[in-house]
Amino acid sequence: KVEGILQNTGNDITLTFKNDIRNQINVTGGPLSYVFRITDVKFHFGRKQRASEHQINNKSFTAEMHIIGYNSEVYSTIDQAMNGVRGLVAIAVFIEIGLESNDPLELITKRLKNIPMKGNKINISFNFNDLIPNTTEYMTYEGSLTIPGCQESVTWIIYNKPVYLSSDQMKLFQTIPQMRWIHTNSRSVMPLNQRVIRTNINVKQKTDICTIEQHFNYKVNEMFTS
Repeated sequence: KVEGILQNTGNDITLTFKNDIRNQINVTGGPLSYVFRITDVKFHFGRKQRASEHQINNKSFTAEMHIIGYNSEVYSTIDQAMNGVRGLVAIAVFIEIGLESNDPLELITKRLKNIPMKGNKINISFNFNDLIPNTTEYMTYEGSLTIPGCQESVTWIIYNKPVYLSSDQMKLFQTIPQMRWIHTNSRSVMPLNQRVIRTNINVKQKTDICTIEQHFNYKVNEMFTS
């Protein structure tokens, strides 16, 4: 299990992992040439409308979760990495309404009643691997953060499968009383501006093309965890 602090920032709900060796989650492989240390998970959602920050074939999803980390091989802190080259990774996971809820997400939504106002925070622990959808398919591109100041230092990895919350659990996100925004805390979908989107989807069926297929994985320091 990993431990973190769930906070109502007034702009979003952010889960920050405690800065402890027990909570170090490292990501590498796939489009990443370095090891990235996960620091935060941010949730983007709307009051009523579908509010994902990415779209697939012009389709929006109910909400979107961003798992954010920094290049710990090159930079000492996330603040340094934010303004550096290949400094950050953002793993985007779509959230949809389903009959069964993702266990860590359900645990997080149950804690939202304890952080109704800006600045409220609460400790939380869960199995990080359960937060990730069961797929190895993804899309990736080089882009920017979607929160101020939108630094162009991010390798985006977008999973090709959502995780699910029940409609009642999603309403707990949508009805948090104190948020600065009225309708959504998601950034509007932006033009590609000639960015190249790469993917490993369906490449197994085409053996005569170059691919980016490579196992994408993360590793918790298991010797320090229970």
